[in-house]
Amino acid sequence: MPNVLEYYVPQSFRTEAEVENKDIRDQNRQLLYSLDLTDPGSPILEPKIDNNLITLSGGEYGGAVLERDATLLRGGTGSSSVVGKIEVHANAVIDGIYFDSSNTNHTEHVVVGRKDSPVKAVIRNCTFNKNKGLDTSVMVSVAEGSQAIIIGCIFKGGPGTASPVLNDPANAAGDVQVIGSLNLTGSAFVNVTSTGTL
Repeated sequence: MPNVLEYYVPQSFRTEAEVENKDIRDQNRQLLYSLDLTDPGSPILEPKIDNNLITLSGGEYGGAVLERDATLLRGGTGSSSVVGKIEVHANAVIDGIYFDSSNTNHTEHVVVGRKDSPVKAVIRNCTFNKNKGLDTSVMVSVAEGSQAIIIGCIFKGGPGTASPVLNDPANAAGDVQVIGSLNLTGSAFVNVTSTGTL
């Protein structure tokens, strides 16, 4: 919980309304802290050994490396956006985040796994946007041996001639499932199994 500076006013000088207002402010502050939101500009951290729940409040965030098993990284509002790269190095769920290009990231928005360390990820209800003409890389890449389910996502903007989702050629097409999503990039998905995608 962050430190909050409050000036001390002796009880004898407080009116009943001031006491009530302070109580309401304290209750509201406790409610807000109980939501455990990550503030914009703050690092995206996994404090527990596993099963981390990270909720991003509205605003822009850099990137992160998710290294703890069963992490859920989710956007708390419609304006929760990541302008860096999210690297998934352990099984994870990413939910409800707007991924956008930035001056610091013209590559993938999400990288699932590493060649030597395969993982499984679910990416749902996210929007991936690339600046047309500037960003030519894929939006989501899945490393050899890793698997991903991408459901209810929107892909828009670039990437020009590249596929929005890149599944390593060593993987089977069934290792990456794109379900009920919108592909507005003009480029087809390659080496993925697509169901109900427009």
